[in-house]
Amino acid sequence: MKYPTPSGGSQQWKMGYVTESAYNSSIGGTTPTPPVATSWQYPMDNAYCTWSTPGSNMSWGMYSYTGTGRNYHVGIDIAGRTSSNVYAAAAGKIVAASENGSNGRYIVIEHTIGTKLVYSFYAHLSSQTLTSGQVSKGQKIGVMGSTGNAKGAHLHFAIASAFQKGDYVGYVAPVVSGNTASYGNTVFYNPVYVIKNGKLP
Repeated sequence: MKYPTPSGGSQQWKMGYVTESAYNSSIGGTTPTPPVATSWQYPMDNAYCTWSTPGSNMSWGMYSYTGTGRNYHVGIDIAGRTSSNVYAAAAGKIVAASENGSNGRYIVIEHTIGTKLVYSFYAHLSSQTLTSGQVSKGQKIGVMGSTGNAKGAHLHFAIASAFQKGDYVGYVAPVVSGNTASYGNTVFYNPVYVIKNGKLP
């Protein structure tokens, strides 16, 4: 802390340090804990998982059995109506907006977290409001739907280290452990972790 020290008729200043406990005692309370700053949000209002037993990570890491083995889910499926708005989960730049058989209509946004580029992925849209350019967090980019290989209306949302146009960013074969999963040269991140903490796991 900085405090005045009069000397010879002129005002001078000195710097001093106190412990947190001494400071708290002097003000008669405790130092408030600052809130965790996060630059991410869920891409839909009142987001909840479409699956019946989502747990704390919504649908991240759950699996389906294909007959030849388990495929682990590396995104989250968010419930809503076909008229529900979809928003950019963080500020970034739209790098893809297209349609294919698996994803239906989809949008991909490029972001920077720390020093890394990551891509957020929004699939099965009924329509795309934006298809290019910079977007801000919470800006409407589309409307939820059931296009592509979707079993009922929902938004499939994923965050990955890379994206190739036409990729299906949904299921991978290896076991998912923790908040990351690697498949080929791509790392998938648990979207729930990123949204809650504003950083990569």
